[in-house]
Amino acid sequence: MSFDLLPWETPPQAPEQATTVIEWNGGRLELPRLGYLTVDEMQSIRAIDPQNALYRLITAKAVELSQAAPDFSPHQCYGFLVKLHAQDLGARGRRSSPEEEALQVEHAAIIGPFLEEARAIANRVTIRAVTVILNRIRPGWTDEQTCRLPGPLLSLLHAFEQEEERAGVGQADDPQAEMRALEEALGKLQEVIDSTATDPTGDGPSGSAADSGPEPLSSAASASESSPVATSSRRSRKGIAPKGIASTAKN
Repeated sequence: MSFDLLPWETPPQAPEQATTVIEWNGGRLELPRLGYLTVDEMQSIRAIDPQNALYRLITAKAVELSQAAPDFSPHQCYGFLVKLHAQDLGARGRRSSPEEEALQVEHAAIIGPFLEEARAIANRVTIRAVTVILNRIRPGWTDEQTCRLPGPLLSLLHAFEQEEERAGVGQADDPQAEMRALEEALGKLQEVIDSTATDPTGDGPSGSAADSGPEPLSSAASASESSPVATSSRRSRKGIAPKGIASTAKN
């Protein structure tokens, strides 16, 4: 790295050389461990979802669900959908309440397709994140090659990428950091509610988080006791990458 070109008053120490060994089915990969993602790596991951498709999807579906279930505000539906998405990616949290289960059953036509689309978006980002890591040892490695990896190996490589990312932003020791970062990644609900939501009575915009109605079904911050959902602070920049991913490997 060309750190020597910068006008340091005190030159930085050279990073210690470290590796992480990934073993699977008798195979062994030695991955260089930096303790962070480089700018090029972050940019590559960010490029897979420049329009923040997951945020747009969840906010749009929150508005749609609140219109189908007018007892719940868009804000409440947003938190509920975030929790469902996190659980679908493998987050470990409390069991759904009877109220939540009833909402899922009654509005399966909205929630089912939403979960499928949200997972597809998350998986695309996961594939890119693993591709970025493999480029450290095999320059030119592509997303198409990553897609052909066995699912268990893909998960191990993605877990390593998440460790690098969390270490780079100081979240490695915070068990709630991932879920908080998921909320950040999905952006601010208010701007979407203000522009798209209508009051269930048809009286116009109702985008306040203080909308009347039942207590929130859940909040993203309490959705998981120890969430494996990736989501360090980069998620506001590049989307979600789950630890427990859907099977995308090709035979």
